[in-house]
Amino acid sequence: MTPRWSSEVHTLFAKNGANVVIGDIFAPGAQDIVDTINRLPPGSGKAYWKRCDVTSWEDQVALFECAMTRFGGVDIVIAGARVGETQSFGTLGVSEPDGKLLRPHLKALSVNFTGAICTTQLALHYLPKTRNQTEPLKYVVFLGFLASWTAHLD
Repeated sequence: MTPRWSSEVHTLFAKNGANVVIGDIFAPGAQDIVDTINRLPPGSGKAYWKRCDVTSWEDQVALFECAMTRFGGVDIVIAGARVGETQSFGTLGVSEPDGKLLRPHLKALSVNFTGAICTTQLALHYLPKTRNQTEPLKYVVFLGFLASWTAHLD
């Protein structure tokens, strides 16, 4: 449930005993972080990676279920998937054969907004279900990225 941009954050949590579940579509980066955490000394948390496209409700549900099954609960959710627009903002796409306007590319909106809303709904459901109630506080952290909010103008 964390972005690929910062293995330091994941490792810091794990060094302090937290188990970490990473949901990402970028397998090599996620697996590198998991391998690093799982090599930490005894007493550290463990890590697991599961493929998750945050625009897929089913993928996110499976990720939360994985955390519940593997580690017994969820205490902190970090919603930090990121994607910037891949097409120039404000430029209409036109189909070559017939000149019709193309639907705008909405991947950044789907990841950065819709994905975060789904993550929040699932966090509100799963956070109270943690088996170990020694930590009464639960957290949802949202991260934003500049590329998500800037228009790429030609």
